[in-house]
Amino acid sequence: MKASTKRITGAIVCAAATVGMAYFATSAFGQNGAQRNGGGLPDLVGGLKQIDGCLGVEAGQMNSGKRSILAWFEDKDAVIRWYNSRMHQGAMQMFAGAGVDYSEKKPLAHVPDGTGPILVIATLKMAAENQVKASQGMPLEMISIELYQPLPGGAFANARLAPDSVKVPHMADYTQ
Repeated sequence: MKASTKRITGAIVCAAATVGMAYFATSAFGQNGAQRNGGGLPDLVGGLKQIDGCLGVEAGQMNSGKRSILAWFEDKDAVIRWYNSRMHQGAMQMFAGAGVDYSEKKPLAHVPDGTGPILVIATLKMAAENQVKASQGMPLEMISIELYQPLPGGAFANARLAPDSVKVPHMADYTQ
């Protein structure tokens, strides 16, 4: 198989994975991004989209049962606007009741000012009823918030997972 055919095939596989993620996003979070049957979380996807500097949001569920929200921000300041938003602070308070102390935490303390774009991935997995830890009281098996930046390279055909406003140097466009 030619190298160009392999690259196009890889781009098509990535596109198919994106379509699959969109399907799971609809079934797990609803048409407007609002989570269904998920422990009372607010419409985080809708809230993210309202933040100045949020470039785009996707949500979906993995085969493992983990649910993720991927949010692209133009820079550190935009992520901090989300962090300080009423909706995010309210979500954090849900975990503060589980013994998590945020009072000494400075958001993105180790990220230099002006850094961007930034991809924030928030992932959680709901625990089975018999797995809820009494000390935490939260129905979660796991939760993580991870920060990433695009690296030069990659490939796509017709569209990308990231919004068009997220510029990636040296990304190959195999759209025909």
